Order: sequence, then C-alpha cells, then structure tokens
Amino acid sequence: MRNIIFKSVLVLLCFLSSFHAAIGKEFIIDNKANKTCIVYDARGSALDSIAAYLLQQDIKTVLGYLAPVYTNLSKASGNCIVIGNINSALVRSVIAGQDVMFSNLQGKWECYGYKVLNKPVGHINQALVIAGSDTRGTAYGV
Repeated sequence: MRNIIFKSVLVLLCFLSSFHAAIGKEFIIDNKANKTCIVYDARGSALDSIAAYLLQQDIKTVLGYLAPVYTNLSKASGNCIVIGNINSALVRSVIAGQDVMFSNLQGKWECYGYKVLNKPVGHINQALVIAGSDTRGTAYGV
C-alpha cells in the first residue's frame, strides 16, 4: 500500500511540475495561509460530482487535508478548482471575458482545457478552471 501511495505522490508531483510550465501561471493547492476548495455545478453531469469528490480524496491522500467541495460559487473563497463543462453557467461565470482558450473546445468530443485566473470573482483569489468540451472531457481533465 505504501508503494502505491508513494508512486501516486511521485506521479502527482511530476504532473504538477509540468503543469506549471504548461499553463504559465502557478496554482498553489495548499499553503499555510490558503487551502484550495473545489466547486462544481450541481446542474451539470453526475460525473462532475464524482470527479470533484475523487479529486477531494486525492488531495487528502497527498496533502493530508480534506478540501471542501461546493456546488455554489458564493460559498467558495481563496483558491478554488472550478470543474465543469465549457457551456455550464458556473464555468462561464468564472471565465467571463477570458474564454479565448476554451473556444477551441466548442463542438469537440472528450477534450478539456485548463486555465489559471487571478481574481476571477471578488471573493476568489485564484481559480484553476478545468473545463471539458463534454462530460467525459471534464472528467478526463480532472
């Protein structure tokens, strides 16, 4: 079991180090001052909920704390991981006016994109938006 956890942590660290280079902005999931929450649209696919709670468990395994999961953006604050379909109201409200990257997802199958936004909404310092072109795309992105 320890070997599996070690390998999972190693893979996550490799992913996160390449993730920073790929997106150009740093997104900190955990620091002493601010822990990340997860937000998904309750009106979205059931797979969004499953992905959000699986991500919550991954964060707990790697970092040792249970990130809160919300279905309402108004309950979230600090750093947030926002999960959803590119057409969801939640994702659209967070990326409003900054959705150039996600326009490439329209009409595609099982594709996803990531974007780190600073101060996208008044009470959120930073958001990592994981958006899919469809349900599976969102799950693959998460």
